[in-house]
Amino acid sequence: MQHTRHRTHNQGGWTLLELLVTIIVVAVLTAGVLLLYRQATGAADTARAEDLLTSIQASVHEIYADENSYSNLDSSVLNAGSLSPDRRDPWGGTIHVRPTAGGHHFTISFGHIPHTACLRLGASPADGDWTSLSINHVGVYDGTELPNPGAILSACRSAAHDRLTWTSS
Repeated sequence: MQHTRHRTHNQGGWTLLELLVTIIVVAVLTAGVLLLYRQATGAADTARAEDLLTSIQASVHEIYADENSYSNLDSSVLNAGSLSPDRRDPWGGTIHVRPTAGGHHFTISFGHIPHTACLRLGASPADGDWTSLSINHVGVYDGTELPNPGAILSACRSAAHDRLTWTSS
């Protein structure tokens, strides 16, 4: 007698194919959720950086309102109020605030900017009273017109982190 087992409709369990399809669907859904999460946190960090940049600029202007030079300015200005007492940008990089040569302008540098945030922050330097913007020591904005997207793209490296330096009067 030959005994063959046939699966009946009421028999429990999954076939190997059903299990593989389920695992693939769960993996694709998980990857999608992680991508959306990374995009949302990246956008939030970029918004935090923009707010921090604007706050630092406003604080420097307020502190030095009666001065005719920024020559004694240094990063200790970050301790004013609740700007960034740990002197870090949203990605953990050090923030530097320095006078320019001659002391008539000052710079704010964020040195740990991820590539996607570099592209976003580089595209909007006109949001504030900025006289210039350089990305990785390449000038992309001179205060007169909006920066060229191609210049921003080539200045923002695909490397792990970029340095952006804004100059204010």
